[in-house]
Amino acid sequence: MVAASGVVPLSSPRLPVPRRWPWLVALGLGVALALAPLALQMFTRGPGGAAMLTDFRPYMQPKVIADFQRYIDTVDAGAQELQGRSRFVAASRLGMPADTFDTEYSALVQFEKDWPKARDDMRVLLDTISANVGNYGSVAALPSFRLFPYFFVLPGLMVAAVAVVGLRRQRAGRDTRPPARGLAVLGVALIAAPLIFQMFSRAPDGEQMLDEFRPLMTTERITTVQGYFVTMAGGEAAVRGQLLPALDRAGVDEPERRALLPKAYGFTEVWTRMANQMAPMLAAMNDNLTRYNGLIALPPFGLFPWFFVAPGVLLIMLGVLTMRAGFTTGRGAEKPQAGADPVLVPVLSKEI
Repeated sequence: MVAASGVVPLSSPRLPVPRRWPWLVALGLGVALALAPLALQMFTRGPGGAAMLTDFRPYMQPKVIADFQRYIDTVDAGAQELQGRSRFVAASRLGMPADTFDTEYSALVQFEKDWPKARDDMRVLLDTISANVGNYGSVAALPSFRLFPYFFVLPGLMVAAVAVVGLRRQRAGRDTRPPARGLAVLGVALIAAPLIFQMFSRAPDGEQMLDEFRPLMTTERITTVQGYFVTMAGGEAAVRGQLLPALDRAGVDEPERRALLPKAYGFTEVWTRMANQMAPMLAAMNDNLTRYNGLIALPPFGLFPWFFVAPGVLLIMLGVLTMRAGFTTGRGAEKPQAGADPVLVPVLSKEI
């Protein structure tokens, strides 16, 4: 038996060829996140929204709105009583004909005429606010709108930085798995943020509140409601400053005056308190029209959780892809040298 040995040339094993596109996609995503607040003017609209929520806070309380609604009911009862009894009282106690009454008490006549529409409009206003107290609470429980732009900028900058590191390590032939894990971690953080802050329930509540406030938050509507206060002030002044003193001069004592016009007395007794509390609410609405319009110019609030979740899912996918063999040089892998000899494998042959 004669033994002989020989060599058989084999091809060199191909090491994974790294690909750049996952890192470039991650870089583009990071830049897009960082620039989104600029494109959407969040640096002005966000603080404006925060200021609006602060200004509305004293009025978005169930007790406050219930008090306002009771004021409207009290004024309504007084207005109905005056419309039905004031001319009779003036005729029977003052000897004043109806046509003279309408001339002498023109402000009261105007109040009686305008009140039904004023009452209905103000009830719609208060009912809308009352129905959105819970929605306001949901929005107020979110992080401040002043911080909102940075929820995009900071993650965007971090994603872009990790992508640049990944590209540089890839170019240098170094292991790209650490930055790939970084992409995945950032993706998980983006998905977790809306869950932690309960944005999937709170953001749609905010969207509903803004939508339902849309008919109220106009210059025309607010000016109209403020005008109702001028009408109410005129009617109250006519009762308190004209009619009741005239009855007093005619010898009608206070108990009888109260018996004749009990609900009108109630109107005069709540008026100052009502005006002092409700007028600032209307002023706050008027002062925040620009801020409100800035908020409704943003994308619908219900979409904002997905502005975190969708990039988060994409980052996790990119991180997983870049950790696969096809997208990394591998830890400790050596790059094949050009012109290297083929691997030689000894082969034992036998001769019989």
